[in-house]
Amino acid sequence: MYHEQLVEFWKQKYHRKVVEKYRQWGKLQLKYKRRVMPKEIAKQFDELEKEIEVYAAFSGIVDGLTLGNYTTKLFGGHGSRYWAQNPRELVPAEIFADLFMLRMLDTPVSRQLLEKVKFHFPDIYKAFEAVLSEVIK
Repeated sequence: MYHEQLVEFWKQKYHRKVVEKYRQWGKLQLKYKRRVMPKEIAKQFDELEKEIEVYAAFSGIVDGLTLGNYTTKLFGGHGSRYWAQNPRELVPAEIFADLFMLRMLDTPVSRQLLEKVKFHFPDIYKAFEAVLSEVIK
C-alpha cells in the first residue's frame, strides 16, 4: 500500500522532471563527448548528473521495496529477476545504499525524498540511522 503511494507521489511530482533532466544530460554528453566542456557547461552537466542520481536512488528504494514490480513506472531499477535472487540480503543492502546516496547528495529534492521514506517507512529509516551511527563511531 505505501509503495503505491510512493509511486504515485513519484509520478505526480518527479517523473516528468527526471525524464527532462536525463534528456538534457544526454544532449550535453553527446555534444561534448570527445571534447573538453567549457567550465560553465561542465558545471551544468555535473548538476544534472547529481539530480539524476537523486532520482535514481529514490527509484531504487521503491524498486527494492516492491521487489521490482514498479521498475518500469519509475526511473528504473534492477527489476524483479534481480530481487528474486536473494531478497533477504539484496533489499536491505540496496535500500541502505540508496538512502546513503540521498543523504550524501544533500539537495533540497533528496531531503524531501528522505522525509517521504521516513514518513512512510519509519522502521526502515530508523534502522538506516542506527547502522549509520554505528559506522560513524
